[in-house]
Amino acid sequence: MHSDDFVNFLEEKGHQKAGLCMFAPAILASIANRLLNEAYGDAGDNLSVPMCDIASESKVRYLAGNYSSADLVHVKNSIDALDKIPGAVILITASGVGATTAQTLGLLKNGQVEEFDESEHSFYSFAEDYLSVKRCEEEVQLPSMGDIARKVNQAEISQFGTEEEVVARRELLKAIDDLEALVAREVAPQAYGGIGHNRPPPEMTLPRDITDSVTLNINIIKSEIQSVSPDAPKVVNSASNLQRAGEEVIDFFRRTAEHLKSDGSRALAATIISGIAWVVWLVVIWISTVLGFPIL
Repeated sequence: MHSDDFVNFLEEKGHQKAGLCMFAPAILASIANRLLNEAYGDAGDNLSVPMCDIASESKVRYLAGNYSSADLVHVKNSIDALDKIPGAVILITASGVGATTAQTLGLLKNGQVEEFDESEHSFYSFAEDYLSVKRCEEEVQLPSMGDIARKVNQAEISQFGTEEEVVARRELLKAIDDLEALVAREVAPQAYGGIGHNRPPPEMTLPRDITDSVTLNINIIKSEIQSVSPDAPKVVNSASNLQRAGEEVIDFFRRTAEHLKSDGSRALAATIISGIAWVVWLVVIWISTVLGFPIL
């Protein structure tokens, strides 16, 4: 269901406000928070609560945030921001959710929002029942690509060629191909008429240093992934650089004058950001298959 359709559904049910319980994978939280800043027009981290795996309390899986009562524009903007983040989840409820329970109304998962009127949940009961996480009880260190690189360097065995590794490699290559095509559209030259030609002014285009960084790092990842014995630490390092480039895309977009942000440029920028997030996420999944255990 599209976010507009879901908001219409809420209005038909008589809801003018709704509660939000938002979760983004910790490794992608920096991109998710920047997308929410753009959506809300604010600053700071809207997702800041570390949520640890119930079975392994030292493992931070998500950064989370909660709005007990948000207007429907805020709800739509939240969905539109986090549906671009792999693994992100939003529980939408009646107003009042938090430590207390509220009637569930919808769920964003796997990039799709659907009706979810199964029961009542609090922020914490949903986290435990559906995501198998709870608020971290002790101070913990958030996962980073640097941590992943260290685990890869310390690993004694690399498992290339297993069924799981081959599937993960294929999915990563597909995501890279999709991102390459998007970046090519962004840097393609566009012809505009001068004064009197009745043509619109140039739209927002990303700075060349950002697109060059994205192109360089996806090419490195692609080259390694296609080799017989990929250099896994090199792939992780390029994924880390790609993640920073994604943050730079959002920061640049926020600084760009509104009159240069056409619907087309907004959609393209959002799709590039989502493409970067997916490549980083799939690198993490691929590395897990290489090591033979989940690293997040």
